[in-house]
Amino acid sequence: MTKPIKIIYGMLASMIISLCSVDLPAQFLIPEAPANLTMTMVWQETPTGHQLEWEASEHASSYAVYTRSWDFENQSASEWTLLEKTTATGLFIELDVNELHAYRVTASNDQGESEAGTAVAGAMTAIGPRIADEDLVELMASRKGTGLVNANGKKPAERVQLGEVYHYQAMTAADLLPGWLPAGEIVYSLLQGPVGMSIDAASGVLSWTADVVGSFTVEIAAEDQGSQVRSTKTWTLESLGTVGVSDEPAFLDTTLFPNPASDLLTLRFHSRSAAVELRLLSLDAALLYSTSLRTSSGVNSHSIDLSGFAAGSYMLQLSNDAGTATLPLSISR
Repeated sequence: MTKPIKIIYGMLASMIISLCSVDLPAQFLIPEAPANLTMTMVWQETPTGHQLEWEASEHASSYAVYTRSWDFENQSASEWTLLEKTTATGLFIELDVNELHAYRVTASNDQGESEAGTAVAGAMTAIGPRIADEDLVELMASRKGTGLVNANGKKPAERVQLGEVYHYQAMTAADLLPGWLPAGEIVYSLLQGPVGMSIDAASGVLSWTADVVGSFTVEIAAEDQGSQVRSTKTWTLESLGTVGVSDEPAFLDTTLFPNPASDLLTLRFHSRSAAVELRLLSLDAALLYSTSLRTSSGVNSHSIDLSGFAAGSYMLQLSNDAGTATLPLSISR
């Protein structure tokens, strides 16, 4: 090869290398997914909608907001669908009564559309009977499912009689709507409470035998072990003196067997009164079953059919004009 030809080849190679090392112009780059998507509930005496905000993506010319809803009947989420396209880095979405929605955003330009960023989820008024009003704001703003909510819309009981067993079932948004709000392993903890109170780290069942009279602040926490996101719930619990006409217990030798039970439960007790009310309660104090019993002196026995109740933890409560006794009950299948 002659020297001039070698020089030309060398120049061409240098040009190719230079072209490969030059950054592509912005118009040839697909933008990155929008970062830091947040959602804020907008209030005007009552909630009116959601305000979405996100950071601008480099090289983006527009953004697409996608949404999906929760099907309460089938307990599942719908497919993601396009809600609106915008050139802004925010969008106000009017409150959709009786709906629960999640949102995510992509960035686009002439070269294509980015992957979707992290989704945020919001709760609407359809949650009403399932979550207490004060829990809505926390669930609305939660990216994760760690927001502590009240099971079946019931607040923690704020009073307990001396000698009774106090129970509360802690729940998170992830428990309420499985698969809707992503969450890792949730661990519950008791941050503050009377001596002897405890909470099961896995199930969230809080329990305490009221052995002292007084007013106590109870604070529990739920923490996502993956993201380390944590939420807390606080309330005041009053332990009251025994209600009755004498210092003698209202019931003696009260036993449940078998416990745990599956189908048939037998209750035995001594009562100081002929009229006894029997109640089966959930851990959030919802009444599930009640009946009136006529008792006699000595040992009394009563059988309860549990076949219609789901497996879980419950409270069995006996009441007469001398006081109340509450016993923990487990149903297994």
